[in-house]
Amino acid sequence: MKKVSLEARLRRAKDKASLSALRDPRTKQDYVNRRRWERLHNIIWRRYDDNKFHPSDPNMSRLSR
Repeated sequence: MKKVSLEARLRRAKDKASLSALRDPRTKQDYVNRRRWERLHNIIWRRYDDNKFHPSDPNMSRLSR
């Protein structure tokens, strides 16, 4: 069985969360779903998609931790 990368697992979780996340949450559960989607979106954006915004400087795509 092939091991799935962290990026693939995060993107799969984000896709699943996007099915129930509303743009304007009204109930507590809607708010929880939206916050989960936002958290996954921010993690993916910071870790994997930031190089699209700094194409001239590839070192900016990976933040030092």
